[in-house]
Amino acid sequence: GARLFAALSARPPEAVVVRGDSEIWQAAQLLDAVDSLASGLAGTRVLAVLADNGPAWVIADLATLRAGIVHLPLPGFFSQSQLAHALTQTGADTVLTDQPARIVDLGLGFAVIGQANGLMRMWRSTAERPLPPTTAKISFTSGSTGAPRGVCLSAAGLLDTAVAVAGRLADLAIGRHLAVLPLSLLLENSAGLHAPLLLGAEICVAGLQTLGWRGMAGFDPVALQQTVVASGANSLILVPELLKMWTLYLAASGQVAASDMRYVAVGGARVAPALLARARALGLPAHQGYGLTECGSVVSLNRPGDDGDGVGRPLPHV
Repeated sequence: GARLFAALSARPPEAVVVRGDSEIWQAAQLLDAVDSLASGLAGTRVLAVLADNGPAWVIADLATLRAGIVHLPLPGFFSQSQLAHALTQTGADTVLTDQPARIVDLGLGFAVIGQANGLMRMWRSTAERPLPPTTAKISFTSGSTGAPRGVCLSAAGLLDTAVAVAGRLADLAIGRHLAVLPLSLLLENSAGLHAPLLLGAEICVAGLQTLGWRGMAGFDPVALQQTVVASGANSLILVPELLKMWTLYLAASGQVAASDMRYVAVGGARVAPALLARARALGLPAHQGYGLTECGSVVSLNRPGDDGDGVGRPLPHV
């Protein structure tokens, strides 16, 4: 993570780095908060984070890198049994969360011992589970069958991905990225948080409700359009289903995408060529990428000027 912190330290102290729903974090403030949390987590082996998108999630993620602690991001859409499985398999001893009741209800012995940047800090005494020595992050995917599967990723591997994505997008003048997917998804964490930090961009981390996520009720593209326009973002990452809903909404309402938008990466599944064409006709510069969790999430990426509808050219680190 040294390159990430070098990039942050190189920014003017008062430069806005992270923008939440109701707060902004300048470079110096963010680094102070990261260092403070990192030292406060001394002795922690595995930190699980179950929280909405926001500055506190970003600070927790960076603090684990700073402190050399394993980070276990927990998707909010996981069921209770999936959460219990992930926490048990990894031997997580500490949780930062905005949903403490969900953690208590698991019956794993977690109790609140404090707070950090608005998240409750919970702890339990538990036996250490053997993990590969270079593990920095454990990414669980819900998988198509059965219990979620965890993949252990090294800090070096994760950073290689972010550096490669940043390099591929370096000349697109992306000054502001809006995280639309949950930060707990490796795709957004790596390409939407670490890569923009390396590019010197500002990161908007609106709450998932603000972005249009409605849990089991689906997704509201009206909220997404409003949030994107208000943010002035130049880039975002979508999954094909969100691109489809947003495109249909724009077409039906006679709107086009904000002129600020320079790059929309679409990952997670194959994108129909007709959808990409329709999105682009509405001003959404959508480009397909391909990710594998084992490879640190982004393997290949198309960018403006790349022809065709394939998944893009492999990144240099692959």
